[in-house]
Amino acid sequence: MGLPCKAIPEVAWEQDTTKWGNVWVNTGGLGGNRKSDSASLQSLIDNPNLTTICIPSGKGYTINGDIYVRGNISRIVGTGGVINGTGRIIITKDITQPVIRLERVWGLQFVNQSDKTVVIESTIGSTNITSTGTGDLFIIDVTPQDVIIDNAQERVWAWQFNAEGSQFSGASKTNLLVTNVRTMRIVGWKDEGNGNSMDLVSGALEVLGFMNYP
Repeated sequence: MGLPCKAIPEVAWEQDTTKWGNVWVNTGGLGGNRKSDSASLQSLIDNPNLTTICIPSGKGYTINGDIYVRGNISRIVGTGGVINGTGRIIITKDITQPVIRLERVWGLQFVNQSDKTVVIESTIGSTNITSTGTGDLFIIDVTPQDVIIDNAQERVWAWQFNAEGSQFSGASKTNLLVTNVRTMRIVGWKDEGNGNSMDLVSGALEVLGFMNYP
């Protein structure tokens, strides 16, 4: 099919440590010991002086309210910190940075609504991804349970894609549900289960390297 192969966008690491926000510090060391750490994480994102949010390793956080990524944040990075709960990370249209990276965090549920470039990298656990945005989306080294793409203008690139989904499309389980997409290219895809590997309704999808583990 010859879909374009595009380089993964880089985001320069913030060198000014005063522009980093640490979720563990912001909760006063109470992360995981309260009903929800949603307000603490949201307050860091909405701080206009910060560009980077860090979720430290070995800590657990409960997010029961939706978190809205907006404003000046260009990177949310974890070093193995676990997020659980019923909340979602919603990447909104109100991002001022041209590229935002979300990486190395366990258990996030992502909803992408942005018209900017979004990079989701190195996340495992019960990760779900739903994207209705118009910007380019990069999914790298991710183990998602549900992946839903639904925008005819969106272009998606995925590497080391390990979809093991439970999204229902009709009566069958589907690991990747693409209702609308401009183009989607997957380089290295492994999935599991006896359901549908993909359900492509509209758009162009190219897969280079695929293994099903039933």
